[in-house]
Parts: sequence; structure tokens; C-alpha cells
Amino acid sequence: MPTDRVVRRLQSSKGGRIASGDSKRVSSHAPAPSNMSEGEQVFAREGNKPLALYKKHAGELWKTYFTKDGDDIIDRDADISRNLIVGRMFTAPRQPAFLAYNSAIDTNIALNSWVGIDFDTEAFDNNNNFASDTFTAPKSGLYLLSTNVTIQELDAAATLYRARINTLNRMYVSYIDPNYSADLNYYTFSITAVADMKKDGTASVEVYQTGGTQQTDVTGGAWLNTYFCGWFLG
Repeated sequence: MPTDRVVRRLQSSKGGRIASGDSKRVSSHAPAPSNMSEGEQVFAREGNKPLALYKKHAGELWKTYFTKDGDDIIDRDADISRNLIVGRMFTAPRQPAFLAYNSAIDTNIALNSWVGIDFDTEAFDNNNNFASDTFTAPKSGLYLLSTNVTIQELDAAATLYRARINTLNRMYVSYIDPNYSADLNYYTFSITAVADMKKDGTASVEVYQTGGTQQTDVTGGAWLNTYFCGWFLG
């Protein structure tokens, strides 16, 4: 627990938040509003948690954290009404971000229907929002989504190949017309989009072959020929 000298220093450093004349005390656990008088303030530290200042105001308990190194700690939402200016490094370990890829070749994709890409390996998934080849938005907002889909053994007799990022709001599509004199060995679809997604909306990647022979494969491997990644922008 902080000494009286430390308490006085903290009160001085955060003086703008503390009204003069309030009674103050120190506790080893979070206070209950029913045990505090109106305007009373309590410094408390529970276990390994940061030191916190509690104040009873208008019958409710208000809280702010203190740290010995001057960092601010927020354990709930931060409501910022103007610009957020970050002067140094910004880290957000639970920020939704993922990268998944196809580790093996998927052979002979079906004709004349959308075929989901099998992203069977995750490189990372910061907030556990990617599963079963699908990203699920944990909150509404803008997401940067990007995919590479590499196909091989393209049939020159096919009418069209397409790949898409499919979300509930819209589809982001890339095309190729394989009108060549011979079959192509490889082709890579690359799609990047800033997608507006609703909470619990999903995004997945699919490929489509129109006509021709069922011979085209989706490549895979550790070189990430076929991958899907995304990041929450805000």
C-alpha cells in the first residue's frame, strides 16, 4: 500500500481530478459505495492491480488508475470525442487481425458453382475471430481484407474464372477470361478491399470456374500462394 507521502504526491499530480476538502483514506480492497460518504475518496490496490482512486459522487462510485511510471491504465472503453494523437508506438494485442492460408493443394474444383477456399492453417488470429475458413467481425466498422488465390492447370476452354471476397454487405470480385491457345499453368487473383462490416457479419473467399473441364486446382503451401488476411481499421 502507498505511504502517506506517496498518497500526497499522487493527489498533487492528479490535482485537477480531486476536489479539495474531500476526506481520503487508504484501503487494500475496492470500496463499496454503501460504505462511503458523499464526496469521500479512497485509494485502493487489490492484489497485483494498479493503484486506483475511488470517489463517491452523486451516489455513484468513480474510479481512475495510477501507476508509478506515469502510464494511464483503462480497463473499460475510452470515449474520445476529438482526435487521438499517438506520439510513440501503439500496440493493441487484442485488435482483430488474422492471417490464414491454404497449406496443401485442393484439386479439381467444381464447375459452375462458387467453391469456398480451404484456409486450413492460421499464421495468427489475434482476437480469435477466424474459424472454419471464415472471418466473423466482432464489432461493426471498417475492415481491411486482402486475399491471394492462386489456381493452376487452368483450362483454356473454360468461359471464365472468378474469385471473390464475399461479405454480407457486398462482394469484391476479380475475373480472368482464359481465352488462350493453350492451358495456363498458374494464375493468381489478388483482391484488397476496405469492407464495411456489421457486428457478427462474415467474410470468406471463393472461386468459380464457368465451363470447361474440371481440372483446375487451388495451390497451397508454406509460401502462402493462397491466403486470406484482415485487420480492423475502426
